[in-house]
Amino acid sequence: MARDIAGNSFNTALNLGTLRNKTRSITEVVGRLDSNDYFRFKLKSTSASIISLTGLSADADLEIYYETRNNPAVYSQTGTNNEVAVDPDAPKGFYYVRVFPGTFRRAIDYTLTIHAVELPRSGLTSRVRSRSASTDKFNAMGETSKRRKQPKSLWK
Repeated sequence: MARDIAGNSFNTALNLGTLRNKTRSITEVVGRLDSNDYFRFKLKSTSASIISLTGLSADADLEIYYETRNNPAVYSQTGTNNEVAVDPDAPKGFYYVRVFPGTFRRAIDYTLTIHAVELPRSGLTSRVRSRSASTDKFNAMGETSKRRKQPKSLWK
């Protein structure tokens, strides 16, 4: 059984620091005597992020909050299987992760893994957005002008 190093509230969340092209894994336990585990981390820039809850000895659930506990959870998953949350374009800022027991209230072992890869400033997402905006602009021009032919899409 893992020792209890995670905080039991948002205010006492275990600070995992700034994750920039890093992976952090923590083996913990949550259950009847320790009903909530909270973790906190920071992304310095937009990042592709994966948060997983694995190695479950029983049902445990995962919630992810962005910036503050007053905001609703940006991810909430229940069930008895391992859980994986993926955000290919997570904005910079502070995140809180809450792990808590599901249907069983006995001690539940788990491993929480957080992986973040910083996206380049001129990354794929911005290129996709600019191409998509250009395509929309072209489509609008083609529809409003009867003299012009419909332009070819940038997507093939």
